[in-house]
Amino acid sequence: MSKKTSRVAFTLVELLVVIAIIGILVALLLPAVQAAREAARRNACTNNLKQLGLAALNYESARGTLPPGYLGSTLQDRPWLNANIGAGGALNQGVGVLVFTLPYVEESAIYDQFTESYPLGVDTNGPWYYNDTYDNYRRRRLAGTSIESFRCPSVPDQPPQSAYLDKMYFVVESGGLNSGSSGSDPTLAPLGLTNYAGVTGVVGPGGPQDRINDTDGLPYTLLGERSIRGELVGVFGRRTETPLAKVIDGTSKTLMFGEAPGTIGAGVGDTFTYTDTLFDGFSQGFVWAGWACLPTYYGLDASRDNGEPNPEAKYQTRWRLFGSVHSGGSVLFAMTDGSVHGLTKDIDLELFHNLSTMKGGEAASLP
Repeated sequence: MSKKTSRVAFTLVELLVVIAIIGILVALLLPAVQAAREAARRNACTNNLKQLGLAALNYESARGTLPPGYLGSTLQDRPWLNANIGAGGALNQGVGVLVFTLPYVEESAIYDQFTESYPLGVDTNGPWYYNDTYDNYRRRRLAGTSIESFRCPSVPDQPPQSAYLDKMYFVVESGGLNSGSSGSDPTLAPLGLTNYAGVTGVVGPGGPQDRINDTDGLPYTLLGERSIRGELVGVFGRRTETPLAKVIDGTSKTLMFGEAPGTIGAGVGDTFTYTDTLFDGFSQGFVWAGWACLPTYYGLDASRDNGEPNPEAKYQTRWRLFGSVHSGGSVLFAMTDGSVHGLTKDIDLELFHNLSTMKGGEAASLP
């Protein structure tokens, strides 16, 4: 006797149905996976800012003051100057707060090599790149180190297309307000980036004027009535030594560090660039071995700068603002008590300014 066997198999229609179902499930799961990854990156960024805040507080505990904001020249209205300004003056040394935090974020070896035969402090003098050739190359090589705790994992892990930025400043003269930045061509030498910066207040030192009186487009009238040095300064400034006792607005209500990715956008051709090319993506980034400080004058919404300076420009973040690439539209900040909070990009500008100052005397609370 013979026995017949039958073979079970999918028909073509059934196979296509199964493939379609799998495709639908993947499409449903993919956003959840991406959201989970972004949440993990945001948590890592929050932790980085918390560690930076604790580093500054540990520095203050050891030395009695927060780290200097940045070692700009002591010429009042030209903090970026790299020329001798006379006896008793100090040159722009080109470095800022993040260099001083290195020993407190487990990077003592880099700090020790960076400062060997080159002391740094509010009373020191001389830009690091003007010293003898050996030290020059050594510090440039060290400045090229990528330090994980200074990087937000959501920001592109690549060199900027247009420029490495090492400083940002305001000048207030005759009541007018101008901002500027400087840096280096990314094709010349790789440099280590930072996605965080110290808060200098609304305009930082601001130059020789005590108030901003006649600037076109002043964001709100009261700002022009406030003293730059008396009310609008933050915890980090030019060659500052700020003890926590001087943060009279309250350490839990005063911003200390914030996210600062640099310039990310589409069709961006910034005023500070080495070519006439329009860039898409990450075009300008801050180096940790630079000043690493920003003012808060322009707020947090980079999209307000769309169309500037070229009509094609559309910004996700821009070099003169604190900003973020995290989903949800908020920017993370470390407060002066070490806590970390997110501020939405549409935050009231006056409130944001008040949070960025340490002795304005205004009643400001986190939204």
